[in-house]
Amino acid sequence: RELGADGYGIRLLDSGRFPAISDEDFDWLKRMVQEGQMTVASVSPATNKVPWDEAGLDKMIEQDLRLAFERGRELGAKQLSLFSWLKTEDAEPAEADDAFSPSMPLGIIDAFHRMADMADSYDMTLAVETGYQVWGDTNLRTARILREAGHPRLGMIFEPCNALQG
Repeated sequence: RELGADGYGIRLLDSGRFPAISDEDFDWLKRMVQEGQMTVASVSPATNKVPWDEAGLDKMIEQDLRLAFERGRELGAKQLSLFSWLKTEDAEPAEADDAFSPSMPLGIIDAFHRMADMADSYDMTLAVETGYQVWGDTNLRTARILREAGHPRLGMIFEPCNALQG
């Protein structure tokens, strides 16, 4: 707390990547929160750190993401963080820092809006992290994706290590 941190971000435990963790690990997290030994500010599933799959999008949102929101809410998290799907190896470069790659699936923008609607129903924010390997590979590009998705429950995480890796 001396550093101004308002809680932990839950991403990976010994039993797996959140929310696909063991019941034992989840019960331990809940107990730590209930006893006041920790506060969970954010949860981070790996739902979008995969290639874009429009055919599997409904399942990902309605099952995987919903479970992350449900478990995050049980822990008191106010934010769920994720990425903007992995770029393909043959992705064409964007023409400007805030432009999209011509290869970027435009369905990503609508998907973020849908996901933010779900975040709203859980009273959480959906925070998108910049990363060199995803479609939102610069801060400007991530910001544009979020602007175009146009939802008040969308936010952005600037992760300096991810930005510098590219």
